[in-house]
Amino acid sequence: MTREPSSDPGLVLFVDDEQDLERMIRKAFRRRIRRGELKVLFANNGSEALEVLAAQPDVDVVFTDINMPIMGGLTLLGKIRALERQLRTIIVSAYSDMENIRTAMNRGAFDFLTKPIDLNDLEVTLDKTLTQVRELKSGEEARRRAADLERRNRFIRDTFGRYVSDAVVDQLLDSPEGLELGGERRRVSVLMIDLRGFTAMSERLAPETVVTLLNRYIETVVEVAIEYGGTVNSISGDGLMVIFGAPLDREDSAAQAVACGIAMQLALIGCNQRNQADGLPRIRAGVGVNTGEVVVGNIGSSRRATYTAIGVHVNIAARIESYAPGGRVLISEATRVEVEDLVTLGRTIEVRPKGLKEPLELHEVLAIGGAHELALPAGEGALRDITPVPLSYTVVRGKQESDELRAGELVRLSPDRGELRPGAALEPLSSLRLALGPGADGGDVYAKVIAVDAAQDRALLSFTSLDPVAEARIQALLEG
Repeated sequence: MTREPSSDPGLVLFVDDEQDLERMIRKAFRRRIRRGELKVLFANNGSEALEVLAAQPDVDVVFTDINMPIMGGLTLLGKIRALERQLRTIIVSAYSDMENIRTAMNRGAFDFLTKPIDLNDLEVTLDKTLTQVRELKSGEEARRRAADLERRNRFIRDTFGRYVSDAVVDQLLDSPEGLELGGERRRVSVLMIDLRGFTAMSERLAPETVVTLLNRYIETVVEVAIEYGGTVNSISGDGLMVIFGAPLDREDSAAQAVACGIAMQLALIGCNQRNQADGLPRIRAGVGVNTGEVVVGNIGSSRRATYTAIGVHVNIAARIESYAPGGRVLISEATRVEVEDLVTLGRTIEVRPKGLKEPLELHEVLAIGGAHELALPAGEGALRDITPVPLSYTVVRGKQESDELRAGELVRLSPDRGELRPGAALEPLSSLRLALGPGADGGDVYAKVIAVDAAQDRALLSFTSLDPVAEARIQALLEG
């Protein structure tokens, strides 16, 4: 019969007081023994078998007779069961009455063969049993490795509260002082990424779909962050914070952060292709990067500490991210200074976030060169003139919508962008919720203001989230 070769030879113990059994077994399996596929051991009774098992912990299969001196096979079964090892025992006996079979099975026998032994039946049973034992041991090894990995991951999470690459973990754990409480000032680059319109999307989707989308998104961007040497400091809902330059210092942390932001946006294109294939909606995220001096270290108590970064430049990174349109990367002036020889920039916009004394100059990054050579897609398609579509809209600040309902018109359109006559002054990079209408429900659109002309007569919008009704409406307008 044809057998798959195994790098792990089977170790089989035969327990029987018949004198000619060993000669018969060695002759029957001589080729397999010679090729190293099988190893066989022998014992004359159950007591000797237990001694062999104690000396040979890797025994896979035990074939045992029932009626033997000193210790019989049924007693041996109970002893083997108490060992709690990944092996299987097969009874080989001339006593094939139902009572013996039931007793053997109740004590843990895997199978039952009758004497005189049919060698072909013996080999088939042996191969079947070895296959199951190997599967059991493989599963046990996988569970052991999973348990070890979980313990290691738990240690990392409990000590640092973040995801890091194995290289960073190894270097940190080689230095005991790296686990001590306290912080130090360090110049780092902080990347923030957050999904656009995800709150509205989650309200209209089934919880299972939301979890699938969120897990797929987080898995995608975390892998990119680790690939680019970032420390995923926190995951809060659909938002992530990644630090570059801590805990391990590096001179090119700003370039790594910017390259990582572009790589994340490119990776989300592939993520959306998977979403589309699975009948899931497209997701879009905005990325903000800031560079400056912060305090990094293990913050907390001796029982619970988290490796994190605190300081005004972390808050500024979060503000920059809030202005970033879906699919885009915005950086601060401080970051631009460190990467100006590497990047291709688009628009530069000045904003005045609440709570900051000075305005922020934000730069849109289109590409980065050097060792990275990454570029974002050129655009979302040309805008087309359409018959003006009346709509109402509100300004969204943070997660809160303004109570002021404004009227406007959508005058130009592409699948991902639109041009709005806002009817009132709008700030660049502000967020809007558009209700297409009036009258009949035309669906909701969440958008980011990309640019506003000097006369405040036109505003260029990037759509961040469309409900199915709005998406169908926009498609109909483009086809119209």
